Amino acid sequence: MPTTEAAGVRLVVHEQDDEPFPDTFGYSAPTGFVSSFGLKTKVLHRLGWPYGKCVEAFRPVDYIYEEHYSPEGCFRNCFQHIVLRECGCGDPRFPLPPGRRACDAVDPVERRCLTNITLALGGFHHS
Repeated sequence: MPTTEAAGVRLVVHEQDDEPFPDTFGYSAPTGFVSSFGLKTKVLHRLGWPYGKCVEAFRPVDYIYEEHYSPEGCFRNCFQHIVLRECGCGDPRFPLPPGRRACDAVDPVERRCLTNITLALGGFHHS
């Protein structure tokens, strides 16, 4: 299971209702250095019917994140459900559905299964 060797702070600026996902969308501020960040606000308004297929409130039934739906959450949700189906346990980095357990990092069979799924799918990130 992946870990990191970096030290410092990971910063994410996000809407109050969004899941932050710092490992994907965060900015690193390493220790021992001065870091600066610039911010610019961009607001998107999705138009529903009859202009498009966007909806105000969409959330899959088996969605593992408790708050609002996001494309990144959807990718991680799909990844977690594949791991649960193939390995019989879930990736410990992500939330689990009720009644399911995380894969044990010291169990060689579960660890190998999780590693193989991650490699086969190219990771869980959207890009």
